[in-house]
Amino acid sequence: MRVVVTGGTGRAGQWVVRELAGAGHDIVNVDLAPRPDLKLPGEFCRVDLTDAGRVYDALFQYRPDGICHLAANPAPSGQAQIDVFDNNVLSAYNLMQAAGDVGVSRVVYASSEMATGLLTDGTVPAQIPFDESERHPSPNA
Repeated sequence: MRVVVTGGTGRAGQWVVRELAGAGHDIVNVDLAPRPDLKLPGEFCRVDLTDAGRVYDALFQYRPDGICHLAANPAPSGQAQIDVFDNNVLSAYNLMQAAGDVGVSRVVYASSEMATGLLTDGTVPAQIPFDESERHPSPNA
């Protein structure tokens, strides 16, 4: 099976790339920067996932059977939180929209706890995994 792994050079992605390749899958690592020092198996394709045209181009080029979406800004430190939000949401949207249009039948999406914003303010959920019922009060409440 040909699998696109977004964020394949990241902290989690590099291990997923190795595991999938070790299981016999043909891997395409889609990320912003190659890491030759990691010596990862498979092909590398530089793609800015916030650019829908580039996402479509890459998926039409490689025609994957599956996608493992791990690319994201994992934490807001050192940058505006809205930039982290914009990158993560737009990347996921572009990838999933293009995957559907290209006919990719399997998408695995991993999100970090940073997507909720809970841990950025020191709040810990009552249970893990948690869902949309886990809310913390607005600072203006």
